[in-house]
Amino acid sequence: MEKNKMFPLVDTHCHLQDGRISENLAPLMHEAYAAGVGFFVCCGSAEDDWEAVRAISLTWKGVIPFFGLHPFYVEGASPKWDQALGDMLVSLPGAGLGEAGLDGMAFPHTLENQEKVLITQLRLARDLQRPVSLHCRRAWGRMLDILKKEGGLSHGGAFHAWSGSVDMVREVERFGAHVGFSASLLRTANKKVLLSAQAVSPDKMLIETDAPDIPPPFVPNGINQPAFLRHTFSALSELRNLPEDVLAEQLFINSRCFLSHLSGVDIQS
Repeated sequence: MEKNKMFPLVDTHCHLQDGRISENLAPLMHEAYAAGVGFFVCCGSAEDDWEAVRAISLTWKGVIPFFGLHPFYVEGASPKWDQALGDMLVSLPGAGLGEAGLDGMAFPHTLENQEKVLITQLRLARDLQRPVSLHCRRAWGRMLDILKKEGGLSHGGAFHAWSGSVDMVREVERFGAHVGFSASLLRTANKKVLLSAQAVSPDKMLIETDAPDIPPPFVPNGINQPAFLRHTFSALSELRNLPEDVLAEQLFINSRCFLSHLSGVDIQS
């Protein structure tokens, strides 16, 4: 690495298509570029936002589209959602799959259906050789069981907005997963996440905003944006006791590894 060179930051999970930020996207993207964010993994959540994700990825430099069915929206999916998802991914070889996963906190009553939907998406990602962006809350045991039965994450994967324990970090790393940390690192009372950020293997850590959600605690309107990734980056630098240039290089390498199976995606410094 060149001396004092700062690698661009990669927001490995955000939702630029969300109406809370999409209507003001141009200035927010320019703020992000100015803050050193060079790449953005923009994750679709349901059929009705996939086209918006696609359009944003074709408009803005550094935006990498992911398409998936979020556990919040499994009950409203159309009968042929999986075919529509597959068609979208086939049409864009440089797109990943996600956001997909399990949520036993907000929607425990739909967990059985969530599991079926997750398995379908994991198999689609395997068949199309795409990385997966995963959501998991209060369903870790079942998530690990599914990953084991489905052969892990053979083409890359990351758990976004990490909320698990240090022990769970070790478990998901065994499946080859990366671990994404959000602005929850700025909340000093969140001891479990802080300990996880210190314990994660150097080659498995990622950072993200989950914009417009999970804003830093000082944001008055409660709306996150990609430029705020800089605050999570600084918090992780302190937690890991790493100079920022060293951490930026490691995170850049990790992000490129997470996305390495995407055709035509050129993540360069």
